[in-house]
Amino acid sequence: MSVKEPSSQATRESATPPQRGNRAVRTAAEHHPSERAAGIYRKVVNLLDAGRVKEALDAIRTHSGTDPSLKNLHGVCLMRTGSTADAVRLYRQLVLSSNGVTLRPEAPTVFKSNFATALLLDGSVTGAEAVLQEAADESHPAVQRLRGAIARWRSGLSFWQRMQWRCGMDPGRPIEVDFAPGDYEQV
Repeated sequence: MSVKEPSSQATRESATPPQRGNRAVRTAAEHHPSERAAGIYRKVVNLLDAGRVKEALDAIRTHSGTDPSLKNLHGVCLMRTGSTADAVRLYRQLVLSSNGVTLRPEAPTVFKSNFATALLLDGSVTGAEAVLQEAADESHPAVQRLRGAIARWRSGLSFWQRMQWRCGMDPGRPIEVDFAPGDYEQV
């Protein structure tokens, strides 16, 4: 009698990631379900690290599939090439729960902060703040960077611009970030 080994997919689905503090530690297998996906991930990360953003976007455009880490990397490429509306659409599918209103609790903070970044760059400061509030990981460096960018933007608004913004109108002052938008994990 032979014992059938569980598939790597079944193992990933049944395994609970080990805990460190209140954050789940994800294994490489959870983020990269196949060697092919891991190879694409490394290639795109290397291109991004070299500042070759357009090439990185071209490399990942047809390969992001269903792997969440590849989709996140695709969103980073979209933000860095200025396609913020496309990035917002991608991150909505990646981090919003089935009701389309709340964030998936199991989504990594880096995905949520990237969604907030995409919203921010697309002109939705209020949306970005709502995502950061729900992400609830104030210690994460990406969350702190975004909060800082929003605070600097807000402090630069004139009295009338603040009034417009509080009334839900566009104050006519775009957000500027002093960092490359989007975060991804190094492999």
